[in-house]
Amino acid sequence: MKTKVDTISVSGLLDKNFFIPAYQRGYRWDKQEIEELLDDLNEYAEKVKDRTNTVSNFYCIQPLVVKEKNWKDFEGQTISGYEVIDGQQRLTTIFLILQFLHDYAEDNNYNYKIFNLYFETRKNCETFFKNKEFTKIVMTNPDYAHISRGYEVIYNWFTSKGNEQNKTKQNVLERLIDTDYDVRFILYETDEDSIDLFTRLNEGKIPLTDGELIKAELLQSDNYKNGEEVPKDIIVKLNNIAAEWDKYSCLLQDDKLWYFLNPENQKKSERIEILFKLLTLKWNDKKVLVNYEKTIPKHYIYIVFHKYFELKKNEFSTYRKANKKLKPDPLTPVYTIWNEVKEIFTLLLEWFSDNEWYHYIGYFLAISKEPIKVMFSLINSFQASDDSKGKIQLKEELKAQIGNHLKNCLKENDKVLNLEQLNYHEHPVQLINILTFFNVYSFLYNNNESSKFPFDLYKKNSITSLEHIHPQNPEDMLNDEERCIRWLKVHKKALDSLKSTLSPEKQVLCESNKKRISDLLSLYNPDKKNFNDIKVEFEKVFSDVLKDYRTLVLGTEEIDYDIDDNLFNLALVDKETNSALNNSFYDVKREILKSREKDGIYILPCTKKAFSKYYSDTPKEIEFWKIDDRKAYFDSIKKTISSFIEMEN
Repeated sequence: MKTKVDTISVSGLLDKNFFIPAYQRGYRWDKQEIEELLDDLNEYAEKVKDRTNTVSNFYCIQPLVVKEKNWKDFEGQTISGYEVIDGQQRLTTIFLILQFLHDYAEDNNYNYKIFNLYFETRKNCETFFKNKEFTKIVMTNPDYAHISRGYEVIYNWFTSKGNEQNKTKQNVLERLIDTDYDVRFILYETDEDSIDLFTRLNEGKIPLTDGELIKAELLQSDNYKNGEEVPKDIIVKLNNIAAEWDKYSCLLQDDKLWYFLNPENQKKSERIEILFKLLTLKWNDKKVLVNYEKTIPKHYIYIVFHKYFELKKNEFSTYRKANKKLKPDPLTPVYTIWNEVKEIFTLLLEWFSDNEWYHYIGYFLAISKEPIKVMFSLINSFQASDDSKGKIQLKEELKAQIGNHLKNCLKENDKVLNLEQLNYHEHPVQLINILTFFNVYSFLYNNNESSKFPFDLYKKNSITSLEHIHPQNPEDMLNDEERCIRWLKVHKKALDSLKSTLSPEKQVLCESNKKRISDLLSLYNPDKKNFNDIKVEFEKVFSDVLKDYRTLVLGTEEIDYDIDDNLFNLALVDKETNSALNNSFYDVKREILKSREKDGIYILPCTKKAFSKYYSDTPKEIEFWKIDDRKAYFDSIKKTISSFIEMEN
């Protein structure tokens, strides 16, 4: 597979043929999109009239993705050209603009050919374009209707210029057909399977990443030609920035850094885009550069960058005109943007390196539905307080924010709850957040200062399932034959081990449950698939064994809260581990967790500690999750959470 990435001027396309395949949707650009392109072209033309002070040698529009192709026209003649995989809307709009300007061009001795468009779905499209039928509204089919409406928008836009109409025509025409100070596409020429590539483009699995587009435009040395060549010092400076770009991209390929910042995986070569996502929030604040209603435009990050880059080049051009004797560096707009990138990346590395920042900020990013916005808000706070004293204050404020967040976890409408009142069925999100913080905080003040909570493993494994430490009786398990049979086999063995630890009277109850399980297993025949025949009896055995296990474990001890569905009896695991634990006895779950960990599955430290009775002062039987164990576990959670709630303002 080969992909060639370059820029190509519109003038470089004028002698070519383009095939629009059937899998493409028809032309659909509306008035706003067409007028924005025309405004940009005219604005660029005005800028470059003073060649000594302009910054950019070309105006860059979005990507054009093509693949070499031969096809037959309506007369059966073989045509050689390019299949358009992406960029049809922009290409067709440029085509219509050139068609509109053609009469003006001939009257003023401009001679140019217009590239050809062939629509696979419209066999008579050659006639439609050759006879310029699009100059009047055509309603014979949706494609022609939209194309003719697009032409009407172009006609009206130029006409609205009044006395400036001819000047505007000359502006736009010269920039489109010239080979200097021109309009260019970022051209991706590929030999990939067209439909596969088109599908990935439209599913968001884009090989043309915003980061690649930004890099291509930001570091395009042709912007700075002095005669036929680019000055060597310009090339050296741009290469230095390119080297820093690659360094940042490489550092972001470290999963520990990446998942500290992000909830989801991303192709490693594309991760640098996070820096521009953050800057996009700044550059396009209140949609001053790119306005949209509901749907974010395709390549939104690149579009905002492009607009901002043009703005910076504009400002520099104005400055250079006012300071001609100073001879400022033409790369100033590039430095302006790159310094903003460096400042953000340096700050992200500072968060990653500082133990407290890492854990507090990492927690907020882990639980947030919009981590980019959280990061952006924090960046603004840091940039407003860049001295050491200010950062100390920021750290205290961040702790207070965590306290406020944890306090909000204890609110239900207008009612304030205690930690004891949070319930598995009614407050799952709050419980997950609290247990996540409990685990993150456990890394902060241990003896190993370099120890960090592994946000990469936490997020990769999606450790957000609440697991009952003492077993429950879930309805969904009863519809899963494999889980049910596995439960019977495991707990027959567990009851056998449990029996030796019990008093004689309890041994009788234990043996009774073991026999019921054995009898049920003897009735089960996997070859005959007769699980439904024993399902009703299984449900009884399952329920009775769990109930009797509670008696065997807890005795006659009573407490005034629900011992099963609150923080006294909940821990966090990943979804697959939750399924593997299978509502097993406490000691069985501990062995399953050990087995899962040996298989490379990450188990949270506080979950492991709960199943090893780490929190209990004087743990007795390791087989049981007893009342004292639950209270000790809960008290440790409460101590951590309460200390932060006291900090909030």
